[in-house]
Amino acid sequence: MLTHVEIEGFRSLRHVELDLPGLTVMIGPNGSGKSNVLDVFAVMAEAASGLLSEGIARRGGIGTLIFRGGENKIFYGFDFAPEAEFREEGAEVHYKMQLRPVGTFPVVWFEQVSKGPIPPHVNPLFLMHRDKQSPTTMFRSLVTGEKEEINKEIESQSELAIFQVKDQTAYPTPYKLLRQFENWTFYRPLRVGPDAPIRSPQTIRPGVRLFPDGSNVASVLHAIQNQFPAIWDEICETLTNVYEDFRYVSFPAEGGDGKILLRWWEHPFEKEYGFSADLLSDGTLRLLSLLAILKTPDPPPLICIDEPEVGLHPDWIRLVAELLESAATRTQIIVATHSPQLVSHVKPNHVVVIEKEDGATTVSRLTEEELAGWLDKFRLGDLWLAGHIGGRP
Repeated sequence: MLTHVEIEGFRSLRHVELDLPGLTVMIGPNGSGKSNVLDVFAVMAEAASGLLSEGIARRGGIGTLIFRGGENKIFYGFDFAPEAEFREEGAEVHYKMQLRPVGTFPVVWFEQVSKGPIPPHVNPLFLMHRDKQSPTTMFRSLVTGEKEEINKEIESQSELAIFQVKDQTAYPTPYKLLRQFENWTFYRPLRVGPDAPIRSPQTIRPGVRLFPDGSNVASVLHAIQNQFPAIWDEICETLTNVYEDFRYVSFPAEGGDGKILLRWWEHPFEKEYGFSADLLSDGTLRLLSLLAILKTPDPPPLICIDEPEVGLHPDWIRLVAELLESAATRTQIIVATHSPQLVSHVKPNHVVVIEKEDGATTVSRLTEEELAGWLDKFRLGDLWLAGHIGGRP
């Protein structure tokens, strides 16, 4: 699990460090930097797929991403606990990367993978090292008992060295990091208009992870229904609690070209016809998508969701909080929200306050101690609205 992130020089993040439990809920005014924090993880996911330079160009170029008034660089640092994928490492795993502009192009100036605690005056075990002064990257091979060091030429100065790792036997830790970053998933508020992909017939695809645009929601829910009946029963129970007249969801074939359509059945029409996805309300489609994201039996290692409350009835927000807390026992989740109701229904120590000071983003995590006495009388969301915990314009 990702335990700590350090960011320097990315957009409004002059220098931000954040410890990460299973669930992190970020609150703060518009423009404070919540989306910038989320975008850090989106950039790393793109970089792990060999799209670092393309992703930076799409965001306006390296020059527009560097914090103005600071050093002319961007730094990312990620620490992972020795559990799950990194259990065999037996120690914390660390990844560091620095970007600098050369003309209009981003250049990876420094990149490093190491493991072990890093007390003062003790060098960690370096598993990969790259810097601009050398045309090659140094990988430490585990095939020969961690004693053989192999140089690999860098294919592109604007892409990550770990993207070039193919041999998971010789270089298991860099390979695991690559897969970790590659599978981080980012969801913005879903597009649900009349021409949105979520409303159209969908090709059945393998896998039970929702695409960021929701274009495979029927395929994901269909797979859960057929392969994971216990989870499907939980989803249907949730829908029944939300919609008194809900009966079931079916996935009939559509058009004879291998596509299926999500069809919704409810009382008193369950024996006559169902409502296809193009007729469902925006809120219903958003809720179905959240259920697909948070109930998947195969979650990605990190899920980032920007404003999960968008388009949902206020009475459903407590359910969203419960889904987030439950999913965070199986994977790691980072959320940005403007919903006081959502904040009121998550654990206080899961809430991070994002603010801006002199143009730079600051972060602070709430603690039970500082809220002692307040929560006996007020809900956390009300304290936020009243300005007692910060995060207000």
